[in-house]
Amino acid sequence: MGTPAEHVTTLRAAFDATMRDPQFQADATKMRVDVSPLPGAKVQELVAKLYASPPALVERAKKAIRP
Repeated sequence: MGTPAEHVTTLRAAFDATMRDPQFQADATKMRVDVSPLPGAKVQELVAKLYASPPALVERAKKAIRP
């Protein structure tokens, strides 16, 4: 079955390969979909930063979104 870390590695590799696939890119262009994904490691880093945000900042952001 593999470890969770192995699963992450496999899924990230598959996602990255899909994003580079010429047929996928052609289909996205045909459907007028802009595809500019971030690598999984970068997304993980961003999510970690978001979760580390101070509660006061989160509340300010909520109020800015929904006054």
